[in-house]
Amino acid sequence: MGRRRVALCAWWPLHLALRRAGAALSSGDGAAADGGAAGADVSQLVLDATFYLGTAMASMAGTITAGSCEMDLFGCTIVGTLTAIGGGTIRDIILGRTVYWLTDTSHLTIALAVSVGIFLTLSLIHISEP
Repeated sequence: MGRRRVALCAWWPLHLALRRAGAALSSGDGAAADGGAAGADVSQLVLDATFYLGTAMASMAGTITAGSCEMDLFGCTIVGTLTAIGGGTIRDIILGRTVYWLTDTSHLTIALAVSVGIFLTLSLIHISEP
């Protein structure tokens, strides 16, 4: 079983619970006057946060791997960013869709920022080592 499938399996119960909560709010019990939009907003917020967290973690993994090969800032940033957005890019190209980070640049921004931040943090750690 691949990593994406394991990650999906780990987050799927949370997603279902949030969808059930949204359905309960929209069932007319008076808890939400807007017809359950609050539950749907929370579900979408959690999913977006999960996607952004996954992008950040993949970028961190790529940057640490590149740093362990003693690459400079440019190399670590490129490897970290490609690690974070490369899989989704290939998926979108194969499926003939618009590449997702061209329409929503937040994933690209997160990947770049995390790569630079991790590189600088690793540089400080290595400088302070005896």
